[in-house]
Amino acid sequence: MPRREYTSAEFLAGKVPGFGKRKSRTASAYKALITARAEYRPGCITLALPVVLVNELNDHESKDWHPRHARSVKQAETLRTVILMLPPAVRLKCPAKMPLTVTFTRVSPGKLDKGDGNNSSFKWVRDALAKWVGVNDGDDRYEWVYLRRVERGKYGCEIRMEWDAEGGLNV
Repeated sequence: MPRREYTSAEFLAGKVPGFGKRKSRTASAYKALITARAEYRPGCITLALPVVLVNELNDHESKDWHPRHARSVKQAETLRTVILMLPPAVRLKCPAKMPLTVTFTRVSPGKLDKGDGNNSSFKWVRDALAKWVGVNDGDDRYEWVYLRRVERGKYGCEIRMEWDAEGGLNV
């Protein structure tokens, strides 16, 4: 059988046998997500989200907007589901007061660089959290802290919101 030549357009479209589109490395990750949990104490809310966080700046899987949009919806829905685990008075109106310190911890077997990689992976979670608090995430009264923890075979993120329970302005 004669060897067929492929154009670069066919190659980029994934039509060349043996050179299909790259599969997501996180596909098997959904089996090892952390357990969802929500805790409330005066001055502190802790949430654990079973989501796989991806560096949004280096997402080379797709040039299309659909996967990113689907990921943003899934992460926001997961946050809302975990918030429903909080007591009714807390979940209906966030009791946090400004200034507010929010610590995001990415749990995964691999690392993202400390600079933009880890921070950008929380973009959709941060937006959804700010919407629940009721204050835009660009407000100067937030202090955003980004950490990472390596755990073999585990994926997820933990959020810790801390505020002065005595003083501060109600949101």
